[in-house]
Amino acid sequence: MARHQLVELEDLPWFPAALRDMATDYLQMMLHVSNPYAVIAPRLRRALDAVGSAQVLDLASGGGGPWERLLPLVAVGGAPIRVTLSDRFPNLVAFARTARRFPSAISFRRDSVDATRVPPTLAGLRTIFSAFHHFPPELGRAIISDAVRQGRGIAIFEATQRDALTMAGMMATPLLTWALTPLIRPLSPARLALTYLLPVVPALVLFDGTVSCLRSYSVAELQALVDAVEGSERYHWEIGQDTAPGAPLKVTYCVGVPR
Repeated sequence: MARHQLVELEDLPWFPAALRDMATDYLQMMLHVSNPYAVIAPRLRRALDAVGSAQVLDLASGGGGPWERLLPLVAVGGAPIRVTLSDRFPNLVAFARTARRFPSAISFRRDSVDATRVPPTLAGLRTIFSAFHHFPPELGRAIISDAVRQGRGIAIFEATQRDALTMAGMMATPLLTWALTPLIRPLSPARLALTYLLPVVPALVLFDGTVSCLRSYSVAELQALVDAVEGSERYHWEIGQDTAPGAPLKVTYCVGVPR
């Protein structure tokens, strides 16, 4: 299945922030319930050890990323880590909620952080979960290039795939949205109305989720992006897929650390 650089509604600058936050809140709850990134915890731990840091700068964090479930798994076999959440369109309510739950481990940036031009003052291994597909190839290369230019480690993880099984699973998104919304906080009247009375949020998540699958990068495409980055030969790269035992879901990874 060919990759298509289509447009997700929540990527548009004019898209209502309240609706974008409702969608990322749902995706955050889905991450919490399904925990797809548990399988990559040892790989992330090795990357942190390789760069000699316990600091993570999480880019494109959306509704907070997978950290609530991932933190204790990554801490196994090493020192506890500290994570800074960031995004071009930061969901500050979600960021603050996550930081309150883990005050010693998670902080967040209130300002907009561009993953292609990260301020040099923001240290740590750079991670991107479930978001790299948002970027067309030229911006994907720019993200990797910026990390290499600044000598930062980078770890990209994607749970979406460009295949028939994942696309078919997306058809269940409206049902999952209706089922999981009561677990989301804050459970505002607006969220309830736009989920159940006028199902804007389920439709948004279905549309953007389908586009996400169509935009997901294959292992070969990620390798091509890395190969096109000046200075990438100074890094050790691991690019492939991890599969949890007994689960059909694959997580694509692209991890680079300075040699």
